[in-house]
Amino acid sequence: MPVLPGNPFVLGAPELLTISSGVVAVGADTFYAIAVESGYADDLDTITGGVAGKIIVIQTGSAAEGHVITVKDNGVIDVPAVDRIALSGNADLTLGFGGALTLIHDGVGWREIGRSTRWYF
Repeated sequence: MPVLPGNPFVLGAPELLTISSGVVAVGADTFYAIAVESGYADDLDTITGGVAGKIIVIQTGSAAEGHVITVKDNGVIDVPAVDRIALSGNADLTLGFGGALTLIHDGVGWREIGRSTRWYF
């Protein structure tokens, strides 16, 4: 079946973003692979570049198992601060190899709408 131009359900290949001091900046894309700044683990607590209604999917950006990104919950009773992330259950999320997180921007910060801790069986 052919893919229609502008089809919002076809995300294409992820854009690679590297964490810098806990921050990544998203652009016009929807699908992002997040890489650690250095070493094998990093924290992600801020995502800049969001606008109300923008939905993004992030996954770990390394092809190597063992790289871990901890997405920090920065919501106060599920209300995120500017460009911060409010996660389900108000708890941090560890994304390892194959993990993914879907977020929506509410005009202030990001709210979790779905997660997968591992894509591969």
